[in-house]
Amino acid sequence: MKNKLILAAIFYSGMAFAVLPPQAYLSARAEAPRHVQISIASVSPPQANEMACAVSGEVIRRFRGNLKVRRKLALQVDCRRPEGGFAGPQLFIDETALRTARYAEVFLSADASPAVVRWQFHIIDAPSKKPRCGANEWACR
Repeated sequence: MKNKLILAAIFYSGMAFAVLPPQAYLSARAEAPRHVQISIASVSPPQANEMACAVSGEVIRRFRGNLKVRRKLALQVDCRRPEGGFAGPQLFIDETALRTARYAEVFLSADASPAVVRWQFHIIDAPSKKPRCGANEWACR
């Protein structure tokens, strides 16, 4: 009964939240064709009413896939929540944190122009020889 009251209060307030179960995000990590760490060269804010920052960087570590070290990447990273509430599965990276970040661990598609898989872009303090993000635990080390 308590859960129904909380759910009713959320919908009554005009806010709705629809996220995927945690396992869906962990599965995305396990199934991503590419897993790399990058150095972040630049971050551009979202244009107009968009949610994604444009992030450019370079591969510095490869854990899975065929991307070569030093490969330049241009990625879209959701960094701005829309105003007026939000319903969707996106995971947002704080825009200010993204602008000051130097490194990230990222799970990417196999496309010729790789894209971030299911919002799996994680800011890290420094590159590492072993992955900091795995498919068995939510937090990155």
